[in-house]
Amino acid sequence: RVRAGNEGTVTMNKAWGPTSSGDATEMLARAAHLYYILGMTQADVAKRLNITRFKVHRMLVQARETGMVA
Repeated sequence: RVRAGNEGTVTMNKAWGPTSSGDATEMLARAAHLYYILGMTQADVAKRLNITRFKVHRMLVQARETGMVA
């Protein structure tokens, strides 16, 4: 599940794109929603968000580590 309203600050490397914590949190939430809720593959999420599959994997790990995904 994806938790709504996670107030934790999320930082991302500039190579990941989003630089503000709000943008990064939104991107993590979008990736987690596509993967966990809609059941898309990491490759499909990567295509949808225009990022690499490796970046999707790292974002999903970060979403789990920050508690965004239960």
